[in-house]
Amino acid sequence: MAEPVIILPNVKSYQGTEFYKKEFPKREFLIFGLCYDKDINMVVGDEKSGKTIFFHNVESSLTNGYPFLGEFSVREPQRVLHVQLEGDEEETQERLKKIVPALKFNLDNWQLLFFDRRMRLN
Repeated sequence: MAEPVIILPNVKSYQGTEFYKKEFPKREFLIFGLCYDKDINMVVGDEKSGKTIFFHNVESSLTNGYPFLGEFSVREPQRVLHVQLEGDEEETQERLKKIVPALKFNLDNWQLLFFDRRMRLN
């Protein structure tokens, strides 16, 4: 079986039949039934629809190793990178100070990558 053609870093091209037959290593769940190791997850929705609180619940479970929503087991505590693309630093910190005690975040396993609201991504 031929190896995939590397087009750009992290971009590969496979012939259809070869890709169909390729055996990949089994992936492990981080949160059983919901997300796998090495997944990149994103939530998109209307303003004030609960995106942030949902992901803070996910992050709390992952950073501590606690079951997500008390139902979905977490393999072990994980390091989490939270990418913040909106709001400002003060608002983000204020929200975090309210959420951390309630959700029992392990902040040692949590990293924030903050994009200043003045930065344009387009």
